[in-house]
Amino acid sequence: MMKQRTIAGLILAAGVILGVGTHLGSPASAFAVAVAEETVDILVLKNGKTIEGKIISETATSIRFKGTIGGIALETEFQKSEIESIQRDVKKEASAASSTDASADASKAGATPAKDAAPVDPNVPKVYIIPLRGEFGEDVSQTPILQAIRDAKAQGATTIILEMDTSTGATHNAYMGERMTLPDQMAWNGVGRAEQIFPVFHTSIPEEWSTKPRVAMVIKRATGAAAFFPFAFREIYFAPGGVWGGIGTLSELFSGRGDEPVQEKQKSLRLGHVEGWAIFGKHDYRLVRAMARREYVLSFKVVGGKAELYERMPEDPSEEVLTDDGGEKNADTLRDLLEGTGNDVLTLTPRIAQILGISKGTVENSGELLAAMGIDRGAVVIRDRGDRIMKQWTKSMDNAKVQLAKLLNEFREVRVEPPGDYNARTKARGTQLNKLRQMKSILARFDEGLSDWAQQNLPGIPEIETVIKQIELEQSLDRR
Repeated sequence: MMKQRTIAGLILAAGVILGVGTHLGSPASAFAVAVAEETVDILVLKNGKTIEGKIISETATSIRFKGTIGGIALETEFQKSEIESIQRDVKKEASAASSTDASADASKAGATPAKDAAPVDPNVPKVYIIPLRGEFGEDVSQTPILQAIRDAKAQGATTIILEMDTSTGATHNAYMGERMTLPDQMAWNGVGRAEQIFPVFHTSIPEEWSTKPRVAMVIKRATGAAAFFPFAFREIYFAPGGVWGGIGTLSELFSGRGDEPVQEKQKSLRLGHVEGWAIFGKHDYRLVRAMARREYVLSFKVVGGKAELYERMPEDPSEEVLTDDGGEKNADTLRDLLEGTGNDVLTLTPRIAQILGISKGTVENSGELLAAMGIDRGAVVIRDRGDRIMKQWTKSMDNAKVQLAKLLNEFREVRVEPPGDYNARTKARGTQLNKLRQMKSILARFDEGLSDWAQQNLPGIPEIETVIKQIELEQSLDRR
């Protein structure tokens, strides 16, 4: 479903900024047995707490720890992103002094930086994670992604992981013979948004990095316009239950508008763009067609460990259908659509994507991902920084919507009185112009992410400029 941020809800949020913090990790489990080792390990958490005890086990992303906090014995697991620093094998005599100001002591000999901090060894590989969540083209946009990419460079990252959990809320109305809804059309308009984002990876990185980082994508959800985006990347993994597709068929785009040859030209233009991205990403362009066009038929079978594609229905039991023609007899049922099991258009799942060779594997967490990518388990995983950058962009977008809704309402409330009080009319027009110019400024600043939302809720910049000129003209013709 499309993320809903109604005008009413946004206005209620105007002027109220809430700081929201999250604490990651499992609840502590108390144990009666005290730790009795001659040396202890000390964890300093980012929330300021210090824990003394012993590291039981350790992975690339987490630490299993047995110790005490505030006099309470515990054994639990901490994500390394929660840890400010680690002091290992500290003698018990020194541990009390160490724990009084553990944050400062973390920089002394024996302290090990947490996995979300810069490592001591510059040769340790650094993996920078950028979560792509929310509405594609709005929350996921070129400005915050470029900021995160540049931050990854500043942190010395050698690998960038894009965690894709993104959609545009496209519906399946088109599959049932109904005219496309606005979200469906916006999904296909997302071709243009994807083209605006791609230069971050294909232009900015080569220009700004002396040694290009390795870039990989993990798909949790890539639906609607977001379904086009992964095709341009060569190293793709799936999360369990991941979904890639659900576009809303291209066949119904422009239905009832214009001549058929013109419609087909526009469809071919959009499809050609995405097919080009698939070719760039070393993926079979026929998967794009199967994902986009309901009438397109595609099946496959595995030959010598590799999938072979056929643009027809299966002809023997060793072949499996990917998409049928979506005709009357083959049309997906409502249940198929709701459960995501239909085949009128292609929706890639972890199993199918891996069989077809478009996915390199299914991974449940960052530890499994690093192993699948052949990256050393001791790599530094930098997660929080990219997450903060993307969240800040979303917050700024929401604030912009609040301000735009507020300014529009205030503009509408201004009344220019009939002739009789020239100063009052001049003041009212000045207020109107001020509101319109502020709206124009906000729209220009956030145009890349607000365009679809603004199209449904506000006049565009050209319309605002026309009204501004009209008001200025009225003011110039006014007389005392």
